[in-house]
Amino acid sequence: MEIISIKYEKLKIAPCRSYGSVISNDMVIAGHNYTRHFGTLNNLKIGDAVIFTDMNGVRYPYQVEEVLTLEPTAVEEMQNSGWNLTLYTCTLSG
Repeated sequence: MEIISIKYEKLKIAPCRSYGSVISNDMVIAGHNYTRHFGTLNNLKIGDAVIFTDMNGVRYPYQVEEVLTLEPTAVEEMQNSGWNLTLYTCTLSG
């Protein structure tokens, strides 16, 4: 599957899918570290519930299995993590 081009203008408004899908169980979502987006990702703990709701209102439940801090160049690791859902944002230091 190819990388989806994220438009910065859209990313300022809401988190955006950057790779995969819920259908193929490899969705990766990028979001700014704004509080209303992914600014609280660092508070997630293993076992926490995460629910993704699609545009049709279909809810997909997930459970946090791992929390990592990766280098900004670790694109391959995010896209091919083996996880059904990957959420990412930058750290406060970038």
